[in-house]
Amino acid sequence: MSKHQSQPDLDETMPFFEAFKKFKRLKLFEPYLGVLGFFFVTVCVIFCFFYLDYRAVAKGFRISAQSERFMWLQTNGSTEDQRVEYLGEEGGDCDLSQGDWVWDESYPLYESKNCRFLDEGFRCSENGRRDFFYTKWRWQPKGCNFPG
Repeated sequence: MSKHQSQPDLDETMPFFEAFKKFKRLKLFEPYLGVLGFFFVTVCVIFCFFYLDYRAVAKGFRISAQSERFMWLQTNGSTEDQRVEYLGEEGGDCDLSQGDWVWDESYPLYESKNCRFLDEGFRCSENGRRDFFYTKWRWQPKGCNFPG
């Protein structure tokens, strides 16, 4: 009788051993390396997306002359400053980078506490500055006739 009881026990344990043998044959590190490789490539793509100059990406990965990160790649060899035209040909001698600060009583055009585009660090009146004289100055480029 004990012989008949051990036979069903043996049948139940055999599939477990076979499953264990099949499990041992699996190479667990192959899928792990695949997942690790996919994760690494994904991190590299995200890093490159944030590191690259967005203007270069928007122009189709061409090296932009405006990008400071890639200035050393320029091959023309000229370091001469090129004058930027303001509003095309009719701009004449208007150079926005050359000019003077002029006093203007119509300023300020806005209050810093109402301007959502200014970061908190640039809001002088909210950071303790008591005078408002600095708000009356505006930039007047040379050769440009901007309304005052």
